[in-house]
Amino acid sequence: MRRRCLTKLITPTPEFHQIREVTQYSADMNGVLKYQRNMTDQQKAELTALAAMSDDEIDTSDIPEVPMDWSKARRGVFYRPVKQQITLRLDADIINWFKLTAPDGRGYQTCINQALREHVQRESA
Repeated sequence: MRRRCLTKLITPTPEFHQIREVTQYSADMNGVLKYQRNMTDQQKAELTALAAMSDDEIDTSDIPEVPMDWSKARRGVFYRPVKQQITLRLDADIINWFKLTAPDGRGYQTCINQALREHVQRESA
């Protein structure tokens, strides 16, 4: 069976189908396994048996746990506030100053946002 992938035609290998068949399951919010197509009865039975086991009963000797050192963890590194598009009227000289001080005149709106954020943090402290 050939499938169209972007502009190339590919023929999936038997390994491709085997990997796809193994991964065709999911669990709902209650942990109940939901089977999808292309799973063998043996795979379904193994997953059902695994789902019925407690965490202590599962043999993880081939994948030992790695101790996690959270002492250097930092909060908020990947936090990005949601941006909201608005229409805001500012004095022309203020906009010109931010455009002139921004590198290559780009990112001046980010500079304005940062200045406003710093002001809010100062005022709310």
